[in-house]
Amino acid sequence: MAIEYPDIVSEYMDAGERYECDGVQVVPSLEPPRVPIGGYTLLVLLFQSGVDVPVDVIVEPAFPTTGRRRGSPMLEIGERELGTRLEPAQVGTLYVPIRTTEAAREGQHEIELNVKVKGAAAANRVRPQEADGGFRSDLIDDVVGLDLGRVLGVPFSAIPTRKIRLVITIQGQADTAEAIPSMAAKFESLWTVEGAEAQARAFQEVDDSRVAITSGMLLEPMYVGLLVEGQHRFAQSAVPLRVGEAIALAKMLTYTARHFLEDPRLQDGLLVPVWELAQEYELPTGDPLWVLRNAGFGH
Repeated sequence: MAIEYPDIVSEYMDAGERYECDGVQVVPSLEPPRVPIGGYTLLVLLFQSGVDVPVDVIVEPAFPTTGRRRGSPMLEIGERELGTRLEPAQVGTLYVPIRTTEAAREGQHEIELNVKVKGAAAANRVRPQEADGGFRSDLIDDVVGLDLGRVLGVPFSAIPTRKIRLVITIQGQADTAEAIPSMAAKFESLWTVEGAEAQARAFQEVDDSRVAITSGMLLEPMYVGLLVEGQHRFAQSAVPLRVGEAIALAKMLTYTARHFLEDPRLQDGLLVPVWELAQEYELPTGDPLWVLRNAGFGH
């Protein structure tokens, strides 16, 4: 691969294993996976394109029925065929409301998703089908939402398939009929190639100034800065911290930052997202502690 884009799936789902069809990785889930008769759930389809051309993803669901032949479906959706268009390397989520029908029966049932991808025949791959991952830490066992997967990489593998099966549990009876505003599926874009460009710019600045950045983040000044910043931010949120709370928070943040800074393999997991934010808001980056306090506190 001439270009390899970061794994974004790991920022939203714990998906060491995911499915793949013609270069598009798919992570399906039901939220919630248990639904009462008369209720509804959401089928959530997280798509991550691994190719450098636009593709159309089409999903045809097959729902459980009351019998093998000519049975009545237990579930229904607003559209028989689901789909979305993904731009090159785009990542996004398709939300599909599912409602139980009058024929629904209690028990565990299976939903089958038939996936097709159109337009990938002449594509080049820009994401791997599997990765060993670069992030290793005994202190953090869940990287979802921490910007570690996309910056440092995490282990994953993709199972090639065109058919995906999900288990849904129908149990109980809804107290009242649950109103659904719309049965239409909705797509939300989560990441485009512009995200990779921003990440690359931040990495370059961090790499060019790595010695100055790491040597400028000394323990005691970092602790004092994060202590003051924590007190300030909580006070602004109308939740003023007591002295002991402010000290405890500052200690946790300081030791977390030092955990990453003291391991060269982990430094970028702390610094790159912070410098991305600083660049996005056009903040000065000459003082590393100022950047960590003002752009990196939330991270």
